[in-house]
Amino acid sequence: MPLSNPEDFIQRLQVEVLFQSQLEHRKLLPEKLGGLGRFIASYPWQVILVISGVTALVKALMRL
Repeated sequence: MPLSNPEDFIQRLQVEVLFQSQLEHRKLLPEKLGGLGRFIASYPWQVILVISGVTALVKALMRL
């Protein structure tokens, strides 16, 4: 939706800035899970590989 005047733009920009600042104050993970989140972010392919391996092992054991 095009903005008709600069005041509309400034008003919408202020609303967006307020929204962004609220997002920065809210944490997605509790502090206890911060280390786990950093590990997953640092080693994503290794985490996926381990999870898929464990899943395959559990499925194989369920067939026995």
